[in-house]
Amino acid sequence: MPEAKPTLPDRSEGAETVPLPLSSYDLADIWIPDGTGRFYELQSQALQRITGSEQLDGSQAIAALSPDEAGVGIGAAQKKLKRLREESRLLALPLQEGGYRYPSFQFDRDNSCLYGVAEEVNSLLRAARDPWWVASWWLTKNGRTDGLQPADLIGGGRDEALLSAARSALNR
Repeated sequence: MPEAKPTLPDRSEGAETVPLPLSSYDLADIWIPDGTGRFYELQSQALQRITGSEQLDGSQAIAALSPDEAGVGIGAAQKKLKRLREESRLLALPLQEGGYRYPSFQFDRDNSCLYGVAEEVNSLLRAARDPWWVASWWLTKNGRTDGLQPADLIGGGRDEALLSAARSALNR
């Protein structure tokens, strides 16, 4: 019997699951390129946090950022997503078959935009260069964020704490 391919959970009603960008894993430690030609180790717990977090596909991300453009100005909306990814303002996890998944914590759905602090931190941590490390940072409990996951502080008036924690991560 062929081994089932691991998938990212999709929280949308009726949506299909999306294959992970990794060919397979047994939740042992995984080595992922870091964008500089080196590799870093992604611990199994970090991988579980990332793949278990709520994520949006491209059309859901477009709808979250530009509800008026959903289904209409798709070309312009896709260009907007691409620009935000390339500028490291939007954390996007690349998929093996192409496309991206977008961790939902960075979207302010009430205001149809990204949280400003998420954009700043993603940019500071260079999300486009190393999205898996940045996702791991956002979803790993941190002493500089009172033992909480940085993602849990978004929208709670703790922007300076998030920025300080991100700067600290760069100095390690």
